[in-house]
Amino acid sequence: MPSFRRLAFLIATTMLVALPGAAHAVDYLWQPYSIAVSPHLVTRQDALVSDGAGGWFHAVVNDQGTLFVHHLLPSGRAAAGWPATGVSIGATSGIYANIALSSDGQGGVLVTFERTTNFNDVYVQRVTAAGAIAAGWPSGGRAVSESSDYEYYSSVTHDGAGGALVAFIRSSEETIYLQHVHSFGKIDEGWPADGCRVHRNGRVNTRPTLQPDGVGGANLVYRTSDGVLTLFAQHVTAGGLIEAPFPEDGIPLSTGPVATWAQGSDLYSHSVVVWTENRSGTQFDAYANSFDWNGLLGANPVEGRKITTTTYDEESPKIAVAPDGTCGLLWLSVEAGTQRARMLRLLADQSPDPAWSSSGVVVGETPASAAFFQPSIALSSDGGYLALFSNTDLFLSRLRLAKLDGSGKRPPGWGALGNIVDSGATNLLLYSPFVCSDGDGGALCQWVSAYTYNNYGYTYGQRVRFNGAVGRVAAARISAAQDVPNDQGGKLSLYWRASEVDSTPSNPIGSYMVWRRMPALAAAAALRSGARESAADARDANLQPGALRAIANATTTEYWEYIGSTPARGWPGYGMTVHTLSDLAGPMYPTPWESYLVEAITPMGEVYATSAVDSGYSVDNLSPGMPVVFSAARVGGATHLHWSRSLEADFGGYELHRGASASFEPGPATLIHASADTGWVDATGSPAFYKLAAVDVHGNASAYALVTPAATLDAPSSGALALVFAPVRPNPARGAAQFAFTLPAAGVARLALYDTQGRHVRTLVEGVQPAGARQAAWDLRDGAGHRVAPGLYLARLESGGVTRMQRIAIVE
Repeated sequence: MPSFRRLAFLIATTMLVALPGAAHAVDYLWQPYSIAVSPHLVTRQDALVSDGAGGWFHAVVNDQGTLFVHHLLPSGRAAAGWPATGVSIGATSGIYANIALSSDGQGGVLVTFERTTNFNDVYVQRVTAAGAIAAGWPSGGRAVSESSDYEYYSSVTHDGAGGALVAFIRSSEETIYLQHVHSFGKIDEGWPADGCRVHRNGRVNTRPTLQPDGVGGANLVYRTSDGVLTLFAQHVTAGGLIEAPFPEDGIPLSTGPVATWAQGSDLYSHSVVVWTENRSGTQFDAYANSFDWNGLLGANPVEGRKITTTTYDEESPKIAVAPDGTCGLLWLSVEAGTQRARMLRLLADQSPDPAWSSSGVVVGETPASAAFFQPSIALSSDGGYLALFSNTDLFLSRLRLAKLDGSGKRPPGWGALGNIVDSGATNLLLYSPFVCSDGDGGALCQWVSAYTYNNYGYTYGQRVRFNGAVGRVAAARISAAQDVPNDQGGKLSLYWRASEVDSTPSNPIGSYMVWRRMPALAAAAALRSGARESAADARDANLQPGALRAIANATTTEYWEYIGSTPARGWPGYGMTVHTLSDLAGPMYPTPWESYLVEAITPMGEVYATSAVDSGYSVDNLSPGMPVVFSAARVGGATHLHWSRSLEADFGGYELHRGASASFEPGPATLIHASADTGWVDATGSPAFYKLAAVDVHGNASAYALVTPAATLDAPSSGALALVFAPVRPNPARGAAQFAFTLPAAGVARLALYDTQGRHVRTLVEGVQPAGARQAAWDLRDGAGHRVAPGLYLARLESGGVTRMQRIAIVE
């Protein structure tokens, strides 16, 4: 469990917003072809990071040597306040290199870079969510050290409060330093002026990776090059200190030569590290471990967990860590003359998910003579994983995006080796691929296109949708197919998000049509009964609900039933109540799933775009009413029981139970009779307590009516029959309800309210009452003083062993 101060940090700095059914940004910018996402002719330096809300930040250096940062939304447009040309970062003089980005945790972005004039210095700059240099930060960025030494290979993360933690290498020592810059642009005076030294022995000559530790410090991973290329984990506190259990040189993660690694963190700032190591001396294998400020986590040995048992070199691992600590792993391998990109899901202890192939799922492939560029991986908003990679074969580059769901399967619409996002012209390279979630089950992709790896080029982007479609897609999308609550079944609510062009000035959508897949036998029966069969498209002016459409597939013919339509009104979403073919009858019955799709139709009646198919089912979740009249009389040593007939449309029968006290719980052992009749004779020799429930055809039972032994000693008297319970007024009720009743004689009376499941809601009258007409008011609140939810309720009046019932509907 995270500590209190870490949890407080998470609450203060993490904002996760889920808005079911919220309108998504209209994609005016995306097209079937890729578009330039920066107007600048750029060098190969390029840095990208997700903004955590479906968009992304990216940095470029243009051909004039100026560094710019862009913030783009899922629509491909610049975020509010950000110029289309990007925000200029730092001074215009000097040569920029090794740019890195991080969210500032406040909706803005942190940028670290090297600028070369007479010597190399590392700088950091903060840009706010509004697209402005943050107050207090120098226009050219803040130098992270006062040393005159050569500094390079910087990385950056946030401190949880808008400030920056910057790791960099100092050339004279070839070791790592970490520096803290406050959110207002000042070096932390509590830290050493030149930063905290992270590693003291051994040379570090590769860029370190770092993640926030959740309480203002950072977790670092780096590789030293003295002797064996060893990977280390290190933690630096918010005060710029290295504390136990971390030694001053860090905790070693590897025992053999390490090639590459990747680091990520979960919701509680546990760092997950995956690396490739030649521990065997014959091949590079992937290993994983995790740590936090308390050191290595206990699930793995000190040297990490070996992930796969393959017999080929594994390289270039990339990971995407979920909040729960599970992560998607993407890596490259060379196998028998073929390069492959593989994906695997790791559990929170870094063990491979047993539901996935133990050697990973192949998501990309190219001949060994060709080349993969560094791939990119991201979490999908629907629980899957996205992998973007570029490969070159026969002088032609292709950018592909693959998607796997949480179980390692490819969703519909996604190819075995990924979907082509872009194909470059001959000799045109597509490199620096980056992917992030679009927040809707799809992906936002970016890359650089140039004729050589070190040549000038342009930065391009594309959106790939949840169904694998590339570019702008105008289909509606079903967002929910759910049971209508508090009804007798037979209905579900279907909701869908509008086509993205619905709200545009040139809206080509006239209406939406809803179709349901019909089982073959049901469709044949409907056709024999005279159902109309429509053409394969929607251009049918006389189309009526119930019409069928036949669609021939490769081996079968599917039938779809027309349900109805609604006009397009420029709304973000629509809904319709649909009558189902069947209901869920109980836990022992199969779920009656029904499949639906929504078509966007032009005003001329043509199909513009069709949604993906989604499914739902209906449930009878409304219990029948309690039997209103339930009486008993002892005649000749037997108890004659009678009750009123249920008028429920889905009535199934009655269940009669016998017990020794009024509080007995009805169950299989107490059941003495079940039928649809309204009477039964119990031949037992002594009076007893009886409880009776009405049961519908789906197994829903009403609340129980009770007859006590006192009521069974003699036949009901004429006085008992005079108990009157008048209809509730008003009904339905919105603000309050009035109950009127007449007691034939003074005595104990009770008026109580129950929901349709028989749960007690409130008691209005209880105790000795005088004879005659009485009234009681209900303010529609339960016994705890809370207003009850809309729905159906039962009022039960008991007096002298006689029970009367009334129903009352509560509306908003």
